Amino acid sequence: MRYVPEINHCKPNAKAYWCSVCQCHSPYDRGAYKCRFCDFRVFMPKEIQPWMYGFLIFTALMLLGPSLSPENCEFFFGMAGFSSLIGGMMVYHMRKWVRWSWSQRLKSSARLREEALSHPVQPRFTDDGCFAEWAGQFLDEKETDALVEKYHAQTNSE
Repeated sequence: MRYVPEINHCKPNAKAYWCSVCQCHSPYDRGAYKCRFCDFRVFMPKEIQPWMYGFLIFTALMLLGPSLSPENCEFFFGMAGFSSLIGGMMVYHMRKWVRWSWSQRLKSSARLREEALSHPVQPRFTDDGCFAEWAGQFLDEKETDALVEKYHAQTNSE
């Protein structure tokens, strides 16, 4: 099976895990949260955003630290450098998400469906629970169970 038509993985959803390399809500391995196609770490934009702002604010506060305590400036600059690296990485990937999600929102439903059908990353049913967890980001519990049941039955009949 190439495509799960019930879920459009090219439609932006800030509450679903997203791969910045594959540029879609690609299926991922549970626990490791790594994309099943490129092995890059997926992230949930809605979850990362407050952390990103927190690291950037912490960086700014650490850069102000030497003015309050000049004798500890190495500590403050070290902490600012460390937190700016993490915050900067988050900013980089969140900018990719924002750019992608805005461009996707400008497309029609038909265009998004066409893009999902032709996207190199295609969700596939697996019976290990990863598919159910991935699908659960887009569907409610009953719909997810029905979808898993449907594809489980199709897999067993093949």
